[in-house]
Amino acid sequence: MLGDQSGGASGCSPFGKKRTSYSITQPAARLAAHRRQVRWTAAAPKVVLMPEHLSPRQVVEILMQRISDEKWQEIASLYADDAVIEYPFALPAPMRIEGIEAIRGYFATAATWPLKLQTRHMVVRETANPEIVVAEWDYDGLVTTTGRSFRVSNIQVSTIRNGKIVASRDYHNHAVLADAMGRLPALFTAMASSTPGDG
Repeated sequence: MLGDQSGGASGCSPFGKKRTSYSITQPAARLAAHRRQVRWTAAAPKVVLMPEHLSPRQVVEILMQRISDEKWQEIASLYADDAVIEYPFALPAPMRIEGIEAIRGYFATAATWPLKLQTRHMVVRETANPEIVVAEWDYDGLVTTTGRSFRVSNIQVSTIRNGKIVASRDYHNHAVLADAMGRLPALFTAMASSTPGDG
């Protein structure tokens, strides 16, 4: 009988030795436990964290793109509230703009100039200070009232912290810009009148 071949209720084999009983559900239970273990120990998916702020390089690139796109009203948002912009080569005298309201007003005025500027050949160089970048580029300019075109080279040294420009020294050839816009004679007059020692 099958019952006798299994050792009966006594749990003994036909050979007189005690045998171990296995439940038919054990393989399924073991497999389920294994699957749970695999699921728990599987490597977590790789999470790519996005930077909290734009890098200095990205900020400068966006700045130049907005100038090229004539989005003057959006430029001030790239500057910190206490930012300072310096134009050491401005004529007839160097110029300094301090604070976000003054910066916003400056770019609002720039929006009224009959001038289109396209950024060309831009190179952004990173420095030993991770907050400071140096940008070099050309402007291909067009005076919309006369159709006169020109090219001017530029350098900008920017300090950018937490995705905002906190300081900028902008070096442009202001004489070329003034000449293109027909303002050079008036500029020379202003420079002459402001020369120290004139009586």
